[in-house]
Amino acid sequence: MTGPVVYHGEGPVWYPGWGGLRFVDMLAGDIMSLALDGSLERRHVGSVAAAVRPRRSGDAVIGVERGFALEDADGTLTALPEG
Repeated sequence: MTGPVVYHGEGPVWYPGWGGLRFVDMLAGDIMSLALDGSLERRHVGSVAAAVRPRRSGDAVIGVERGFALEDADGTLTALPEG
């Protein structure tokens, strides 16, 4: 048993290409990845991480504080212009 691992967890999504479940720790600005073995990884993407969703290519689109960012399969983040 563990204590809390996120401050404000939201939006769990399963995508087989990720090898586990992802969700946001919204107010920490982090994407959380829960692997099949129970391990948890945290990746900081900005001041707010509002949502994470898979793309057909296996990448992800991430809702951040003022727009969106794309995450490539290699982990590269690209902020999209506000608009």
